[in-house]
Amino acid sequence: LVMPGGISGEQLAAEALVVKPDLKIIYLSGYTDNRNITTNAESQNIHFLAKPFKLDQLREALKKRFSLQS
Repeated sequence: LVMPGGISGEQLAAEALVVKPDLKIIYLSGYTDNRNITTNAESQNIHFLAKPFKLDQLREALKKRFSLQS
């Protein structure tokens, strides 16, 4: 979510969703104490994964977002 260069991951996701509303997005961030980020993600149907995360957590997030099978 925090990226160099002036645009945030949240802004990038919002702009990408305008172009492609059915885009599947997973936020990854080490800043887990910011409730605005997680609340905004939930309201936009975006999955949030807090760093550090385990491989199983990433696998589960990918399954949910992309309807992948095991």
